[in-house]
Amino acid sequence: MSEEKYLAQCSQLLDGILPEGGIGADDTLNRTFNFVSANLLNFLPEIEADAHEQFFKDLLYHQKLSALDSNHPALVQALQLEGEFQQAMQLMQQGPCIICTFHMGSNRLLNHFLAYHQVPFAIVMANHIASGEGDGFQEMFAGVYQQQGGESLTLIEAQKPDAALKMLRELKKGKSLLVYIDGNTGAGDDSFRNENRCKIDFLGGSIYARSGVCYLAHLANVPVVTAVCYRQATNDIRLRFGSPVYPDIQQNRRAYATAATQAIYNFFTPLLKRYPEQWECWMYLHRNVDCNSMVAVDSAPQPGQPATGSFQLNKSRFGFFNIGEELYLFNKKTYTSYRVNHDIYQLLYTSFSKPVHSETVNTRVFEQLYANRVFVQAS
Repeated sequence: MSEEKYLAQCSQLLDGILPEGGIGADDTLNRTFNFVSANLLNFLPEIEADAHEQFFKDLLYHQKLSALDSNHPALVQALQLEGEFQQAMQLMQQGPCIICTFHMGSNRLLNHFLAYHQVPFAIVMANHIASGEGDGFQEMFAGVYQQQGGESLTLIEAQKPDAALKMLRELKKGKSLLVYIDGNTGAGDDSFRNENRCKIDFLGGSIYARSGVCYLAHLANVPVVTAVCYRQATNDIRLRFGSPVYPDIQQNRRAYATAATQAIYNFFTPLLKRYPEQWECWMYLHRNVDCNSMVAVDSAPQPGQPATGSFQLNKSRFGFFNIGEELYLFNKKTYTSYRVNHDIYQLLYTSFSKPVHSETVNTRVFEQLYANRVFVQAS
């Protein structure tokens, strides 16, 4: 496929990213947007709240680009390799290792990259992706790579109770494991209380990250290779490799897993800060946060009596969404939602896009919304 044709396909993806009527016209999309906005507020506060809508649109666009790229294996030949790729390639071709990556940029091209270079590997993926896309993955790889002498593609469903055992078996067979370390899935219970997670520093805050893969690396005595895909431009896709992390068998296994997981995220963070809209996981980062520990910096009531005039929704702290017939006011700072009635919800909806006048709102309702910083004076 020519570069011109590829760029044309990419451009076409911009059409229909949002429904007619915008984000608010789709309940699920609006709910997702509010959590993305909350995650940005808590982890990348330098992105202003007024820029969150465009950020969300860019995020959806990159998600579509990644899906498009996965169907064009030839793109792997144009990948720009960065970082410690020579050392990583040598390790992956000599023996098994665990390859950690993120849902960043055109992340599925890494699958093609490994197969193209005849690195034997198995993919660890979420159950719902394996059941929905697994057959398609395997058929494509069989058609493109097995005829070149490559092995069949093995998929391991991450949430199955025997997932860790299957991973060990693949490593013993000499296959590497490709793992999305930022995935919101893992063996068994996926909450932050899961023993397969550890608390790490992340973007000035903390999250509970999947550490089970690094624990497994220590158990199997195999190195961990980190690879992150990102785009500098639509037709400039890059794959950056970090320095391999080798297991220290003298170190406590759980302590090693935590330290290695932190090192992997430390490698990832600079790229994330530069290209934040390319990271799909803004859509569910909150699942890796202990929301009960979040403290609202603006929890104190707003001082003084509200002046008369025009007011607007405090987008930097609040949003709104519905789940079926249930309507909610959403505190982005604490990830807390509050049931509201239809009249208040309609008021929130209106104040999101244009100012409302205090004189047109029930006095008691308005005073409560103002006191709790849901409303701020319109600029």
